[in-house]
Amino acid sequence: MLKIGMCPNPFYETDWSRTANPNLIWQAEAIEQKGAEIIPLTRKQVQNPALWHTLHLDVVHLHWPAAVFNFIIRRKQIQMVLPQMFVVKWAERILKKWEKDVLKSGIPIVWQVHDILSHHAVGYNYPADLMMHETIFRSTDGLLLNGAGSLQPVVDFYGIEKPYCVAPLGSYRKLYGEPIPRDEALSRLGISTHGMVFSYLGTARPKRNPAATIEAFLQQANESDVLIIAGNNMNLYVTEQLDQRIKLFSGVIPAKQFHEIICASDFVINDGKKYLTSAIIRAAASYSKPVIAYAYGSAIDMAKNAAIWIDDDHGGLGGAIREASNVKSTEWQKLSDGAALNEKSLTWEENGIASMALYEQVIAARKANGN
Repeated sequence: MLKIGMCPNPFYETDWSRTANPNLIWQAEAIEQKGAEIIPLTRKQVQNPALWHTLHLDVVHLHWPAAVFNFIIRRKQIQMVLPQMFVVKWAERILKKWEKDVLKSGIPIVWQVHDILSHHAVGYNYPADLMMHETIFRSTDGLLLNGAGSLQPVVDFYGIEKPYCVAPLGSYRKLYGEPIPRDEALSRLGISTHGMVFSYLGTARPKRNPAATIEAFLQQANESDVLIIAGNNMNLYVTEQLDQRIKLFSGVIPAKQFHEIICASDFVINDGKKYLTSAIIRAAASYSKPVIAYAYGSAIDMAKNAAIWIDDDHGGLGGAIREASNVKSTEWQKLSDGAALNEKSLTWEENGIASMALYEQVIAARKANGN
C-alpha cells in the first residue's frame, strides 16, 4: 500500500474545510479507495524533508505552497518594519536549503497546482511568493491538474512541462445534497423576482471580489434581475443599501444556505482572471447551473458547453452579463444540459484513479534514476 503524505491535512475539521473547501477530504477519500493510505502532514513536517523517511512515505502530495511556507507571506504590520529585500533574501536561504533537503530525501513530490501563484502574490509579497512557487515547481516530480485546460498556463508560466495527470474535481452534491427547485430555493432565501438570478460566491480577495461584477450588473442586467453576493469578506465590497436588486450574505456560508443559493441561481459568476481552478464553477455544474467566467484553466473543462465566456475584447464582463440577462429559455436549457453532462463526467473516482497513476509514475521514475 502506497503511503501518501498530504499537506494541508485533508481531514482537518474546520468550518472552512467542511463547507468552503470540502474537496480536500473528498479527494483524499477517493485516493484511499484506490488503495493508498493518506498520511496528513503538518507544515513543520513538510518543511523538514529529513523527517519524511521516518514516516515511511512513498510520495509527498502538496496543495498550496503558501500553506506550507506560510511564514514567508508577511502581513501589513510586518511589511512596515522589515524591508522587502530582507524578506526576499531570508526566504531564499530557507527555500534553497529545503530544495537540497528534498533532493537528498529521494522521495518524490506531486504538486496539485490550484493556482499559478497564491492570492497573496501582490506588491510586497510578490517576489517571495514567486520564489516559493518556483522552488516548489523545480522540486516537483509530477503535477496534478484539475482540468486539461490548466496545463498550458502552467507550461507558459514555468517554461517547462513535467509529468502530469488530470484529476477532476467531482460532485459537490456529496456535501450540499440533491437539487431543489429554483422557486423553492428562492422562497427559502426570501427572494422574489421574475427576472434572472445571478450569484457571486466564495471568499472575497483583492484579486477576486464582487466589485466589478456589481458595477457590470447594475449597468447591464435587466431591472427585474437579482444578484446574490455570498461569502467571506463580501461585506467589504457591498452593502445591502447599494441597490435593492443586490442580496448580500456575508461570512462563512452554511452548507444549507450555499445549497439554496446555488439552486436559486440561473447563472453563477466567477470573474477572476487567470483562475487556474475554481471550486465554485465545479459546484455550479453539480446543480446544472451555467456560469459566467473566463475560458482559462480548468474552467474550460468544468464548464464545457455550459458557459457564457467573458471576452475582454468583446464586451467583457458587462457584455457577458447582458447576454445572460437576455438569454432565451431554450438557449439557457442547452447550457444547463451541458453543465449536467459535466457533472456526470467529472467524478471523484476518476480523481482517485488519475492520482494513483501519477504517484506510481513518479515513484517508477525515481527508481529508474537510481533514487
